Amino acid sequence: MIETLPTSATELTDYVHQLIYQNKQLVNQLVKQVETLTAENTQLKQQIAALELGLKQNKVDPPPKVKPNVPDKGVAAKKRKERVGSYVRYRSVPDEIVIHAYSQCPHCQTPVAGNSLAYEREIIDLPPIKPIVTLHRILKRHCTQCGEWVTPQVDFSDQVVSQSRFGVRLTSLVTTLRERGRLPVRVIHTLLNYLSHLSISHGEIVAMSHQVSAKGKTLYQDLQANLQASPVVHADETSHRENGRNGYIWNFTTPKVRYYVYRLSRSKTVVDEVLGDNYEGILTSDFYAAYNHVSTEHQRCWAHLLRKLKQLVQVYDQTPSLPELVRLEQKVIKLYRKAKQLQHQGRLTLTERHQNRRKLEASLLRLAKPYLKDKTHPFHTLAKRIDYYLDELFTFVLDPALDSTNNPAERAVRHQVIKRKISGGTRSPLGSQTQERLATFFSTWTLNNLNPIEECCKLLTRPDYATEFIQEL
Repeated sequence: MIETLPTSATELTDYVHQLIYQNKQLVNQLVKQVETLTAENTQLKQQIAALELGLKQNKVDPPPKVKPNVPDKGVAAKKRKERVGSYVRYRSVPDEIVIHAYSQCPHCQTPVAGNSLAYEREIIDLPPIKPIVTLHRILKRHCTQCGEWVTPQVDFSDQVVSQSRFGVRLTSLVTTLRERGRLPVRVIHTLLNYLSHLSISHGEIVAMSHQVSAKGKTLYQDLQANLQASPVVHADETSHRENGRNGYIWNFTTPKVRYYVYRLSRSKTVVDEVLGDNYEGILTSDFYAAYNHVSTEHQRCWAHLLRKLKQLVQVYDQTPSLPELVRLEQKVIKLYRKAKQLQHQGRLTLTERHQNRRKLEASLLRLAKPYLKDKTHPFHTLAKRIDYYLDELFTFVLDPALDSTNNPAERAVRHQVIKRKISGGTRSPLGSQTQERLATFFSTWTLNNLNPIEECCKLLTRPDYATEFIQEL
């Protein structure tokens, strides 16, 4: 490099100036590059912070893969639950009484007599279950007078369904195990074999469910009509799968009926299909938009609203907004408790109840109004929900019997959620239809404290069962 340097002072000066100019250009380029990278770094940090906040919001209450260990609090002696009144467990009427007594003294072999009772021991057990197989032989006989062969026409409708070889009690038991017990077909097959050495194929077990569904078609339609005439309906939906395709089980609950439908859609058309165009009762639901269009009185679920408010407090527990959110939560809860107290005041007239309802709505709106335009505040979204559904939050104040939450429908779909997790869903449209009908029948029977096995037997053997059942509701 020394050989390439200029020899004269003038050339050397020019060379140095040239190097200085090149270095300045290089420095300017590096400065611009650093500024660009710094801006990109700042932007990426902001995006990461926003994503972390969104991830935290969406994972407020995630289903843990492994449940944490419960801290060992030691074994504390529990106080026995107090009996209501003078509780006495009455003994059953015995089917058999066995006497145990000595005929002679075990010490000296002297004969002994008398009936002085020392103590009694009651034992309750089940006998071995043996299926009863009845072979009906229908004989044909020849008439010597007219020359005709005559065969009796035997009616088996009170014993079996159609051409099935299994009686109605066995069919009802299997269907109850499948629907209320949530047992898979293979487990039912094994259980019957263990209990009674009865071998029923998987296909025959499935066919029994289809038979009950077909027999209950009229009952299913009548229950929908009863639902549409009810003054209050609770509605909810949950996911379901049919042969690997996603769909939804919809539930509509009244104090007497639980009605289920399976549809691929989660849109408002299902609500219109079930409730009809002229429903005039009160519809209670969560804040899902599919229920918004129904032109009748609504009651929105307070459990959902309070749960969302609690989640906000949990998500923003390390932010400056926490104290304000806690105060908002406390004020909303206080307002809700006041509404519940007003609901159960029996001396209020309907006019007074309407006045109290409007006062409660105004108080809740005052809490939400400051946050309606502040899109950066954590309470903004919930404030918009309160403002939008304000007329549907305090409907329960007008009726002491109206539930302020959607818990009846939530409890009704829980059974189907557990069943779906066990079985994985249905495999065909016929299977989905059978499930929606059986869920409707057995849940309605259970809701009315009826024995589902006995009611299923009546459904299979009585032609007018649907009419009789609806009249008794």
